[in-house]
Amino acid sequence: APSASPYRLVWSANADRSDSHNLENATISGDVYIYLTPETEIAWVTFFIDGRTHSLKGSAPYDIGLPFHTTSLSDGEHVIKAIVNRWDATSQTLDTTFQVSNRQVPAPDVTAPSLTITSPTSADSFATQSASIDIAGSASDDRGLQQVTWTTSNGDSGVASGTANWSVQGLALAEGTNNITFTATDNAGNTASDTLVVTYTSASDVTAPSLTITSPTSADSFATQSTSINLAGTASDDQGIQSVTWQTSSGQSGTATGTASWSVAGINISGDTTITVTASDLSGNTSTDTLNISYETAGTPIDTQAPSVTITSPTRYGMVMLGTPTVDIGGTASDNVGIERVIWENSNGESGTCEGTTNWYARGIQLDQWMNNITVTAIDTSGRRREQRLTIYKY
Repeated sequence: APSASPYRLVWSANADRSDSHNLENATISGDVYIYLTPETEIAWVTFFIDGRTHSLKGSAPYDIGLPFHTTSLSDGEHVIKAIVNRWDATSQTLDTTFQVSNRQVPAPDVTAPSLTITSPTSADSFATQSASIDIAGSASDDRGLQQVTWTTSNGDSGVASGTANWSVQGLALAEGTNNITFTATDNAGNTASDTLVVTYTSASDVTAPSLTITSPTSADSFATQSTSINLAGTASDDQGIQSVTWQTSSGQSGTATGTASWSVAGINISGDTTITVTASDLSGNTSTDTLNISYETAGTPIDTQAPSVTITSPTRYGMVMLGTPTVDIGGTASDNVGIERVIWENSNGESGTCEGTTNWYARGIQLDQWMNNITVTAIDTSGRRREQRLTIYKY
């Protein structure tokens, strides 16, 4: 019987067997060595695992043991039998049960899931005139999602329907700005969030935003010898700017970086080009500003100076008193490249284009009783401007 046998079945994780352990009721995994101890007086040993002959080893002092991979066995209880044949022609049989466990303990899950809002928009903000909104999106995690929850800046919260594809129906909105945050939580408690800013206005927004190009110039035109140009400017709207886009007369287009302060880098210029920049607010209203680019080949003078303009008639001193119902004005203008036109505007709302450029004049400008401010503007061929004002007191 096994209990009367001097031998024991033991196992070791090391080939040198320096860390032997009793095999009876042990739980083992990985590469192990099962062998008999002591090895004295053993002629040979036959090993059986679950009734199947597994290995036959020679006589001592050779290795009386069984090296094997536990992955060849299923997890659970197994029986190993050893028939020991001794030099004295006797034999003994040992039966031992042991457990196999090849299951790997997974590493802690420290990776956050991903979450994306896809409807009603994948942008960061959305405007609506509805008092409620449906929102949907997707989420994923390599080890599984627990839930997707939502909270709003007005204190509401809840759990979305679904996880990988989630949705919320009829979420109530407060008048004005609503910050709605969705959070995906995986089975390990890691989280990821995305926020949609929803602007709810019960009345229709029909006011267009404002947009201005400020760089490389705030004028209508600009001359350059460079093959590319950078633009920058500002935009504003009482309900918020959705985007700022640009398009050239040569077919290029794109979206500017930023909204309230926006910029575009490296627009290609290969000839005279018109660049149109468009600001869109959250309700879809738009406004534009245009810059005309004059492309000059190398060696061509580029206009970098504003023109000059002087009023010489009816006075050169900036103020005069007259008793006539109209006035004729005149003067001079100059520029390092050329004057395109000279225009005038009266404080009563009338305006016009002067005759001439370097020597210009305008006749029969109507005067209101008492004070009239007449502004004369010279515009050069690059769109740069210079103004001169004349104040006329009519008595």
